[in-house]
Amino acid sequence: MPASIETSIRKNLKFELRSIKKTIAEIFIVIICFLIVVLFPPTPTVPQDLTDDELRKLVIQDELNLDNIENFKHLLAASGKSVPSNLMYTPEDTVSDDIIKGVIQSLSLSEGKAFKNENTMMNRLDGNISLAAVEFAFTTKDCLNVTLHFPSEFRTLEPNHEGQKLWATRCSGVLDKTASEKGNITEHDLYMREGFLQLQHHIFLQWLEKQHTKDISTFRVSMRAFQQNTKSKMCSTTAESNLLMLLYSFTFFLPFLNLLWTYGREREENILAHHWRYGFDYAKYWMGNAIVSFIHLLLLDVIIVILVLIPLEGKFIGSPLRLVIFLIIYNISLLISVVFLVSVSNKARHAVLFGAAIWLIMFSLFSLLVEHYKSMTPTLAICFMAFFNNGFAYAMRELHEGDDTLYPIITTVGCCLLYWILISLAEYFNPGLYIKTLPFSLCWSGHCLTTMNKPARKLRGKKLEFFVFDKARVWENFEFGNISSVEVIRLKNVHTQFSSRRRQLKNITMPIYANEITVILGPHCSGKTTIIEILAGWNRPPLGHVQIRNEDLYEHWDKYRHQIDVCMPNNALFDLLTVEETLIYYMRIKSMEMDDQIINMELDEFFESVKTAKIQRSTLVKKLTYSQKRLLSLGCVLAGGTKIILLDEPTLHMKGKEQRLFWHILHKEKTGRAIVMTTFDVTEADAVGDRIALLGEGTLQSYGTPFFLKSKFGVGCDLIIVKSPNTSTEAITELIGQFIPGIMPENEIGELVYYKLPINMRPKFQNMLIHLEKEPLNLGIVDLRVLSSELAEVYMTMGTKDTKQIILNDRQLIHKFVSRKNLGRQQIYALLNKKLIHQAPNFIPLITIGVSFLFILLIAIMAQHCLHIPPTRYNPIDLGVTKELNLENMKDCKHIQIRSVVKSKKFGENSMKFDENSLHCSKANYEKYLKESKSISDKFGAIDFDGDKYICWFNQRIFHSAPLVLNLMHNIYLAKTITDEKSITIIQNHPKPTPLRAKIHLLDQEKTHLLLPMVLGVAIPISISCFIVPLVEERKYHLLMLQKIAGVSMARYWCVNFLWDYATFFSHTIVYTIILALAPIEGYSFSDKMYAMLLMNIYGIPGLGLIYVLSLFFYWTMWSAFLITVIIQIITGIFSYLIYWDVLENNEIFFYIWSIFPTFSLMEGISNVYTQTKEELYCDQACMEDDDCDKYDMCAALPQCCLTSIIKFDDPGILLSICFMLTSAVFLFIALCLIESRRARKRFSSKKDVKSLHSATHPYDDDDVMKLKQFIAQQDLQSSLKKRFMVDQLEYEIQKTTNSLNTISFLAEEGQSLAIYGTCHSGKTFLAGQLVGQNKFAFGDIFVDGTELKYELKKALKKMAYAPQDHGLWPSFTPREILRFFCMLRGIEQKDIRGILRDLSHAFIMSSYMDKRIRTLSYDRRRKVNIALAMIAQPKIIVLDEPTRGLSPHTCREIWNVLRYKRFLGKTLVFTTSNAVELDALSDRVLIYNEGEMLAIGNTQYLRSRYTKGFYLYVKLRIDGVTTAEAKENLHKDSENLIRFVTFLHEDSELQERIDNCFKFYLPVPIVSYSFLYGSMEKNKRRLNIADYSVSQGTLQDVFNTIETTRKKQE
Repeated sequence: MPASIETSIRKNLKFELRSIKKTIAEIFIVIICFLIVVLFPPTPTVPQDLTDDELRKLVIQDELNLDNIENFKHLLAASGKSVPSNLMYTPEDTVSDDIIKGVIQSLSLSEGKAFKNENTMMNRLDGNISLAAVEFAFTTKDCLNVTLHFPSEFRTLEPNHEGQKLWATRCSGVLDKTASEKGNITEHDLYMREGFLQLQHHIFLQWLEKQHTKDISTFRVSMRAFQQNTKSKMCSTTAESNLLMLLYSFTFFLPFLNLLWTYGREREENILAHHWRYGFDYAKYWMGNAIVSFIHLLLLDVIIVILVLIPLEGKFIGSPLRLVIFLIIYNISLLISVVFLVSVSNKARHAVLFGAAIWLIMFSLFSLLVEHYKSMTPTLAICFMAFFNNGFAYAMRELHEGDDTLYPIITTVGCCLLYWILISLAEYFNPGLYIKTLPFSLCWSGHCLTTMNKPARKLRGKKLEFFVFDKARVWENFEFGNISSVEVIRLKNVHTQFSSRRRQLKNITMPIYANEITVILGPHCSGKTTIIEILAGWNRPPLGHVQIRNEDLYEHWDKYRHQIDVCMPNNALFDLLTVEETLIYYMRIKSMEMDDQIINMELDEFFESVKTAKIQRSTLVKKLTYSQKRLLSLGCVLAGGTKIILLDEPTLHMKGKEQRLFWHILHKEKTGRAIVMTTFDVTEADAVGDRIALLGEGTLQSYGTPFFLKSKFGVGCDLIIVKSPNTSTEAITELIGQFIPGIMPENEIGELVYYKLPINMRPKFQNMLIHLEKEPLNLGIVDLRVLSSELAEVYMTMGTKDTKQIILNDRQLIHKFVSRKNLGRQQIYALLNKKLIHQAPNFIPLITIGVSFLFILLIAIMAQHCLHIPPTRYNPIDLGVTKELNLENMKDCKHIQIRSVVKSKKFGENSMKFDENSLHCSKANYEKYLKESKSISDKFGAIDFDGDKYICWFNQRIFHSAPLVLNLMHNIYLAKTITDEKSITIIQNHPKPTPLRAKIHLLDQEKTHLLLPMVLGVAIPISISCFIVPLVEERKYHLLMLQKIAGVSMARYWCVNFLWDYATFFSHTIVYTIILALAPIEGYSFSDKMYAMLLMNIYGIPGLGLIYVLSLFFYWTMWSAFLITVIIQIITGIFSYLIYWDVLENNEIFFYIWSIFPTFSLMEGISNVYTQTKEELYCDQACMEDDDCDKYDMCAALPQCCLTSIIKFDDPGILLSICFMLTSAVFLFIALCLIESRRARKRFSSKKDVKSLHSATHPYDDDDVMKLKQFIAQQDLQSSLKKRFMVDQLEYEIQKTTNSLNTISFLAEEGQSLAIYGTCHSGKTFLAGQLVGQNKFAFGDIFVDGTELKYELKKALKKMAYAPQDHGLWPSFTPREILRFFCMLRGIEQKDIRGILRDLSHAFIMSSYMDKRIRTLSYDRRRKVNIALAMIAQPKIIVLDEPTRGLSPHTCREIWNVLRYKRFLGKTLVFTTSNAVELDALSDRVLIYNEGEMLAIGNTQYLRSRYTKGFYLYVKLRIDGVTTAEAKENLHKDSENLIRFVTFLHEDSELQERIDNCFKFYLPVPIVSYSFLYGSMEKNKRRLNIADYSVSQGTLQDVFNTIETTRKKQE
């Protein structure tokens, strides 16, 4: 076994040991299922206090003659029932008349009534008047073929008698539970009690006398019954058999779901693609998983085999070897099916839900049909191959009964092959999240992916023409390596394109050096991830080269693949491994020969590095936080000494502390490695990158060290002055202008004034700064700083485009709003138009309808083979001989016994026949033979010869054995006495059919009424579940909140949704009705399907109500919500209805409880439609065949056909189902209203007493924060209402264990901009939701321009606008449509909307794509549309959540320009951000926020000056020298001089980073004299051989770190 597979097996074995609870649950379920099978077989047992001696007791009844039916009459008279006195028969001929006359005389009956045909006779059969109806099929000398028609129910049984009361469903003639003593009439067999045997015998005697002129007076016959004590019930029912089929069907349900979750989690985290990186192809990976999973399933198989072989009553009769073979093949098919379902689902939750839905749907569709197949057919084989579990119950039943077992094995193998092909297709179309180059191969999944080792074909011919028109590269924007740089990787002229043929990466050329961290900085969708995929080998570019050490990466893939590792945004980790085991696992699969000592050293080094993150060795991965998992993922990538590390936005969702630790580890581990990292965060790029590549729109704009980028593209130096509040800038500008002519303020935000100083004027900085520092009071200067351009400014400058942005003055715009009366109409029109645009193009319902049509056809075809309904009611029980008997070899027999019977293989045909092979001759006395037998349960009976007397022995426990044995006796008599010719007598028991409205679930043909419910029970839930998708989309992506802010009430929202959805559902029902009208489902007429349409439309009301209620709870993802809704409706609908009908035998308690679910009531209604109309069809046909029947007065001639309308409460009627559906609709819509109102109340309330809560205060709280909180808290209500936007003690979360809350307070007046700054996952988005009333709060208050949001939410929202992060758009809309939609919701008149759209289009430069679908727009353009929505209707307060996160620089500028102008016009801006550049561009004040805590507040420069110390000095030395050695020696001397000089500036200075001739120093100077600093640098610049230098201050990230560190120390 390969070492890699062995490693995978070990890993999976650990999974199994740690999943022991799941395994125990699976074993428990298997044991329960199969214990029920073996302990309660189709003839189930009941506990009784019987000893072994009593169980062995054999009871033989006394001989009974067949001379009369006095016992029958006595039993009827004793129970008060009328005694029938006549006999009906057909046809009316001489032979029949003579025979019936003789029978009437011999049985003491009153008269015989003849009829022309069977139908007329059966229509007149009344069990109170007639003993039976006799049909003579043949009455010739050589054949007597008689069918006896008795009433369907036994007349001698009491209504409350235990056991079944139907001829067609009973399996025993014994009435009592145990064998009793002899002599009681109640012990007689039911055939004897009902007079069947007497009638059968006397008809034979009369035929014998009339046709063969035999003297019947000497014909002596007696019946003797025998039975044995048992714990069995009198009769098994099909419900018990169906229960076993149900248990079989769900035996492996839990293991199936557990495997889906396990494999799905690995697929979700893209673990397979990462393992392929190490040369660990998919075949090996799946093999490692499958081996352990197969062993796990084998354990369940062993338990099953042990259970079914236990010598109990339900022991399996089939071959144990075939059982084992089938279980093994079934396990393989289960594993292959799991792999397929995981291959088509990118989320583990989706895979589990999809698997559960498929399982339930397949069971609901095919379980009933499979039960009715007794032999394999092509249709059944297709059904079994469609899903691996479809044939499991059938196969287990066959193995249980010892019947056909080969075909289930063959079909399961076929299922394996089918899903093998499907896996290949799935991996071709969906190989993984990042893998792009997978050729199709019809093979096992792993071997398909091993073809990726081969280079992909390059595009040729016309496919490359789109690369021709690239602009000339500006090489001055790129910095190449220095004398000590070692190039490891080179991307050379790399081009890629999207699937739409639009260009993605455009001529990317860049080297990557060893011992450095190369950061690719660019906005979202700029091609960063594509570069990582290319370097990882997942996506080979169609044009260009990737070289490692001057060799092509793809041509030498096997050589270099082990040197590369990649960390994508997901965590390629195993939940059930510990941290230490995870690291060891990755080290092993990277290098199997790695020494244990080296492994231990790396482990110690890693855990020492992450000590502050509190990651323990023995902690399971699933218990780690997200940030801890990211650190572990980094450790796995670094493990094994990987030389090339690729990181795609690795810290995207990490918290600040762990993010800094991640950066620290990278800097620590970069020696000897080449690290490539992508990010959109400029601060992160500056903190981490040794070299930075600026990427924009697929183009590499610049590449070099941070110092190179700042010095090359920096626009001078920034003079930042913090002035007094009421100080004019004119005097400051005039003073600066004396040294730098023409200078003007670059920007002025509140107390901050920005000047841009030309970099070539640095020699004059010292004198200028001396004058500014000398006169701070006169000029009103509080603080000043002179800093070089930061990387953020460079990034923004490089990505800025010249655009014509026109922003109109809102003060000049006067929009007219519609009246309050017309507002409702306009909103309804807008909401309906939204539905039309967004939902009308939805193809999911059409796909559902198409799939449903296929299911309808398949079920119709299968039903024709197993549930065929004859045009007339026909449920005969064939008894007796199948053909003439040859008894020449049985002349000397003492008795002839029936050892076996010939049964029909088709369901619906109840027969018990015998032939010559069924008989056995014995010379012993049968009574003695019985007494010597250990068990008689399998003995049918025998004919014992006592001279001229025939004794008929029959087993009373086996129903129908009495007439069977009597027929054998008749045929033996004919064979012995009539020697001149062959004669035979045949008997049939054909009870009168029960009315369909009785719903006798044990009659197989009666189950046809379930066909339409089975089809619609799957199709309708899937169709109506589609309506949850747009609801979840609106709730998840904040679109519902935006509509609320725009003024839409929830009542109007739900009413419009219902109107549209119901109209859409109505159209679906029309399509379904047309499909059903064309479908050949037997027994359903066109009128039936119209009634089904009526029921479906009524069902739409509660069905949509259920969808709306579920949408309030399940909104994680749209796909999850859809699947959960389907599963819930399948379980409460067709699945429960099948259980109710097929297992619970129409249990009324279950029915009335479950009818509250609308899908269940729909199934019942459709079933009743069939029952009623089919009954009408039978009655019409019976009336046509009856001459005395009037079609318009059918009830007079046919009492059983007194049918009423289907619109009734009685069974079968649909009124009860309609009432249940309407009741559930009322209940569901009331529940919807209550839930919505309760959530609205709970949004601003708490279970705890709010008066007992208080804001937390700490000694280390910031002074400014405390002063602001106190100021706001002291405001009275009137003062608070006068504020534009004020937040007072808003809590993040109310703790259960403490009354102390972390709260924030802030104030934003007219024309102010407040930024809420924090790291990822610090709670900023939640806070933004609180500010607009979307998220709950109870303790604090929010005042919005004269209103209190908590108590006047709707009024407050009218003055606000909100732009959620990343979402808030419908993909199917165009920008024009969505902007118009929200304008209409706001109540703007139609004539003014066009002007608003034009203005917004110009302001955000959207004219070129206003009519394009949003799904086709880039991320930048979608975000601009999202921000534009917040500008509609001139809101006074605009709340934005991360407005420019991940956007390109020019898009950021465009959005900032609009927002700055809005602020200038008096709007109040409140926005969250983690982008320092955005703070400088927009904010007047910054609130630093972290998980409910308000850490600091002030403008950016104030916070930097207060919480950061000193400055950073970047220096680049010149490299001089003729030779490389000389240059290195000179650089060494210059670097020593530089370090001494910096130490002279401050003795505690620190060299933080050096890359060749570039140095980064940190000087912790408490008070910086910028005049001294710049004077010193300019004077010593030539002496120190300095090429360039720059000065920068601490970032806001440093401010956050300082506050966090200080608080931790003080705590």
